[in-house]
Amino acid sequence: MKFPLLDVDWSKSNRNIVLALSTSCHFCTESVPFYRRLDEQRAEHDEVRLIVVMPQSVVDSKRYIDDKNLVADDVRQIKLSDIYVAGTPTLIVVDQTGA
Repeated sequence: MKFPLLDVDWSKSNRNIVLALSTSCHFCTESVPFYRRLDEQRAEHDEVRLIVVMPQSVVDSKRYIDDKNLVADDVRQIKLSDIYVAGTPTLIVVDQTGA
């Protein structure tokens, strides 16, 4: 099944991590140390791309990510149910074919 996030060129990376967050999710905030470690490990492997999706505006989402000292390759506003995400935080690994 193709992952339903539109306008993403999955072929840019062998491994893509889609991280669904929300500014109102206390679990997301509590998980920031994990995301920072993930980001550090990702920096060592150029072939891993991080795409953050949030229901808030891109401006608010980027502010949240910046405040948490996280680095994302792409930040998108999306209704999480459109990508079959029922709760946050959620991590989804997508390969270069979008599956």
